[in-house]
This record gives sequence, structure tokens and C-alpha cells, in this order.
Amino acid sequence: MFVIARGGFLKSFDSAVRLFKIPTRFADAYYPYIVHVAVSSILFMFLVNVFFLSFSSLMTGLFANPALISALEESSSPEQVFESMLFFLSTIIPNLITVFILFVVAVFVAYSWIDAMYVYFVSGVYSKKKSLIEDSARKAASAAPTVFFANMVVTGLVFLITLFLTLLFFFHLFLNPIGFAGYLSTAPGVVSMAVSLLAWIFTLAVVLFLMSPFFMLVVPVVVFEKKGVFESVKRSFSHGRKNYFSFLAFNVIYMLAVMLVGIAMSVLYYIILIPLVGPILFAVFTIVFEAYLFAVAGSMPTVLYLDYVKRSKPPL
Repeated sequence: MFVIARGGFLKSFDSAVRLFKIPTRFADAYYPYIVHVAVSSILFMFLVNVFFLSFSSLMTGLFANPALISALEESSSPEQVFESMLFFLSTIIPNLITVFILFVVAVFVAYSWIDAMYVYFVSGVYSKKKSLIEDSARKAASAAPTVFFANMVVTGLVFLITLFLTLLFFFHLFLNPIGFAGYLSTAPGVVSMAVSLLAWIFTLAVVLFLMSPFFMLVVPVVVFEKKGVFESVKRSFSHGRKNYFSFLAFNVIYMLAVMLVGIAMSVLYYIILIPLVGPILFAVFTIVFEAYLFAVAGSMPTVLYLDYVKRSKPPL
């Protein structure tokens, strides 16, 4: 058992080393990051503009509404004025929710394309192809819709798990003999509630981490196996079950490496506290580290799929 576990850990470590080498060997690994920054900026500016345009037009129409003006004129107290305003303001909430939902969908679609782009890119790296990014971007466009819906299914499952654990947490609070109000009425109660909240957050993080191997290969399955939405999630679960401890070990190694990068960034921040030049250097290093980690995270599912499912022999 120990030999098997040791062999699995060494293979996971080897895959992790190969993963972290990819952005240092291939400049194309950073193109999806550039796309990510461009798309994020455009979508953010679009959201802000649409939000303020919608809000201003709705507010203009709202205060030009004869019914609102009449209600305000008939109001004889501040409470009635507030109630009238609250009622009419509630009419703009569905519009704002619609704008927000459209923004979230646009973000998911864009990142589905980026996820698929990384799959094609890394598979090109493994097969020593040239001009990777052009082919990757073109091929990813056709796979993006399926990736989008598959990611939505996984997001829905994660949401249901989170909701279930959240309900358990609140049931624990309400079923406690002292009651929810009792927690807030005394200092020990507040401390106890804070500890319970931290325990819930820790439990949720552990549960999601232990489940992560089952959903790590959804995008590569969509691309390589040409499966549909639900079949891709099912196949990813099957691959994760077969390689569960190897994927888990890989995640641990990856998290430790990211933590080391974070520590390096913290140290760097205090080292380069030089007037004028320091903030510029820190901003440059931050962008470089962020681009590197983005490339690593984007390449991770494909490296695992090619190493453990396809069992390819990469040139790295």
C-alpha cells in the first residue's frame, strides 16, 4: 500500500513539475491570459455602462411617472413617502437583475472559450506542434458552448452542496437550545457563533476540495472525447474516481506551489519599497506572476488528462 501511494505521489509530483514548466517553455501559454484580461476589461466596462444607463433611464422614467408624483403629493408623512419610493424603486430591480445575469452568462461563455483554448494549446505542446495559439483559438470556439453548459452543471452541483451545508449550519443555530437570538445576546454567544461560522467555512472548503478530483477533467473530456454536457460530467467523475488520490495529491502540490508564489510576492512587496520605482516594479511583478499562475491553472486539467487518461509522453 505504501509503495503504491508513494508511486502515485511521485507521478503526481512529476505531472506538477511538468505543468509548472509549460509557461516557462512556451510563450503561447500567455495568450489566453491576454484574452482573459481583454475580455474581463471589456465585460466590466460594458456592465458598468449598461448598469448606469439602465439605472439613469429607469430613474428618469420613474420620477416622471404620474402615479409616483401623485403618490408623493398625497403622502402626509415621511413614512408614507418612503413606502411610495420603495414601491416604485422595486420596479427597477428586475431590470438590474437581468443585466447582472446577462453579465454572468457572458463571463461564463468567455471563460469556457478560454478553457477550451488551453486544452488545445497544451495538447499541441504535448505533440510538439507549431503555431499553437491560432489553431487553439479557432478550435476552441466550436467547443465553447458545450464547455459552457458542462461548467454550468458543475457550478449547479457545487451550489447545491454549498446550499445543503449552509442549511445544516443554520439548522444547528436555530435548533440550539439558546436559539439564534441567544447567540447574539451575550459575548460568549457571539464567540460561539463565530467559531461555528469558521467551522462551517472550513468544512465547506474541505468538502469541495475532496470533491475537486471528480470535476477536474470536464473540459478535456468535452474536447478530446467529444461528449455531450451530462456525459462529459459523468466521464470526468469516472476518471476522477479511478485516479482520485493522484489527483488529490496533485491538488495539494499545486496549492503549496501557489502559496509559495504568494509568499514570494509578499516578501517582494517589502523588498522593493523604493520611492517611485518600487510601486512600478511591484505592479510589473504582480502582472507577471498573475499571468504565470493563470497559465498554470488553465493548463492543469489537460496535463492531468494527458498524463493519466491518454498516458501521453510529453516533450517537457
